[in-house]
Amino acid sequence: MGKDTKAMNSHTFFDCHLHLMNLKSISYTPLVQSVLSAPLNAVTSGFLSPVYLTQNESSLKDNIANALVCFESPISDTIENLYNDLCGALDSNIAFINSDNKFVFRGRRYDAYALIPLCIDFSTKENTSSYYKQKYNDLITPFAIETIEEINKFKTEHPDAILEFYPFLGINPIVHSKEKIKSLLEEFCSPNKKDRFYGIKLYPPLNSDPWPIHDKDEWEKTEIIYNFAEEHSLPVTTHCDNQGFRVTSPKEAWKFTNPESWKYVISSHKNLRLNFAHFGRFYANDSQIIDRVTSQIMQRPSLGHNKWTETIISYIQTYDNVYTDISFSFLDKAFVKSIASIMLNKTPISEKLKTRIMFGTDFAISLLKTSSYSKYLSDFESSIFTNDTVEAMTGENVKRFLFGE
Repeated sequence: MGKDTKAMNSHTFFDCHLHLMNLKSISYTPLVQSVLSAPLNAVTSGFLSPVYLTQNESSLKDNIANALVCFESPISDTIENLYNDLCGALDSNIAFINSDNKFVFRGRRYDAYALIPLCIDFSTKENTSSYYKQKYNDLITPFAIETIEEINKFKTEHPDAILEFYPFLGINPIVHSKEKIKSLLEEFCSPNKKDRFYGIKLYPPLNSDPWPIHDKDEWEKTEIIYNFAEEHSLPVTTHCDNQGFRVTSPKEAWKFTNPESWKYVISSHKNLRLNFAHFGRFYANDSQIIDRVTSQIMQRPSLGHNKWTETIISYIQTYDNVYTDISFSFLDKAFVKSIASIMLNKTPISEKLKTRIMFGTDFAISLLKTSSYSKYLSDFESSIFTNDTVEAMTGENVKRFLFGE
């Protein structure tokens, strides 16, 4: 995988948030149990939400089929499809990598195209509540090993490809013991490893409290992660919108995902570089009666006012190491317009935000709302973000977040 110095010294375009995974990396039992225990919640506030799946152009059926191709394929095949898409070798005929082996975006030429694949930890705890007992299942270790092997396979088969990879290791602390968490970090994230993970991915909707101060054992687990990240200058990305995979109730998932729940983490670990993914986008279908009726029951915070986004902006103003990205949320045109309008103003808030916001695609999850990786990029290229802002979002901001320099 790519060396740190290569990305630091070259003109590199970064996608700071995507997923290279297949279906065997996911544990379906807790996900299905969550849906069956509260079907209404799955439709109004989960990955089945109509608002979350509202289409921009292509049909939902086609998009789901497209996404499933990626999730059912080996990781190296998915990378190859993505690479061919960038080269214009697929149906879109949109070529971002030219015949000179340069990535070209808004007329600017880049030496490398860097991907930050985020591995989500779908491991499960021992479960004795069912008739057939479920043992503790460590899914992240084989997922991490496969990710490294498949990236190296692609690089071996495509030695001239300008793709670089800086994967993040997912850890769900509530599932693992303290000893296991230490082992995962040492095995995959130690800086002296040849093939290593460059950061950590946390996913609160999997019932992970970022600051479980009232449970000593769970709090010590999170501290192991934060302290290791600070000690070794590893960045952390946390999921921060109100949708996606969830194995607990909306109320609990939103409590853990809400950036307010991270204030003590940020204030206690000032050297921790933390990215609030999706910019805190809160999907709320105000036009649907069912959504309005259930919003109070589920304690949906501030319908339509993006309070999570406002909290993230306040953190960026206050703390030196807080970042955000627009992965997936970029597909919400109204949301993008509101963010871009803030950044077009010459205010202290907008100037600070321009140095902390990053570009991401959330591939292949984003295929639920767009037809292809190249289409997502093409829409970003024609967006209202200025050239200087785009350059920062895809370059210096990500380098600073990734490497701390």
